[in-house]
Amino acid sequence: MNTPCLNPKGLFPDLFATRELARAAGHRSYFPGETCRKGHVAPRMVLVGTCCECMRIDDEKRAAKAALERKRKRILTSSNTFTTETVRDKERIAKLEARDKLKKEKAKQKGLEKRRETLARKKADKEAELAAAMVPQPVPSWPGAGSLGSSVDDGSAPWD
Repeated sequence: MNTPCLNPKGLFPDLFATRELARAAGHRSYFPGETCRKGHVAPRMVLVGTCCECMRIDDEKRAAKAALERKRKRILTSSNTFTTETVRDKERIAKLEARDKLKKEKAKQKGLEKRRETLARKKADKEAELAAAMVPQPVPSWPGAGSLGSSVDDGSAPWD
């Protein structure tokens, strides 16, 4: 029995490692040997550069949402004769719509928090940069330099 190769590049040996090579050869996908930003180890599409697994998951979500929308429209446009199934479907749709609304609100809040953190981090970086720029410069150590920059009046003039 063959064991899977631990080297990610060995997982898809028939695919090119770069997008440019795959495009030049006329392939639809390539495998760079790295995980996508969501952590999938899968080939990527040459046309858009997106991970195939991410695209599959998005397609499933989109299909489920479209099916739900078709069902919702069918129920809402059906006759006024209500059956138990129709009532349950309407309740289910209402719950799903409420859940979707809550998800959108949470995502919005998360985005706002992320923006606030980024702004705070940038502000702190800028303040640290300004503080570093305002560090006092060392006083020169050559003879007589202390009396030139000194604000203490010892009674002697620096030109004497």
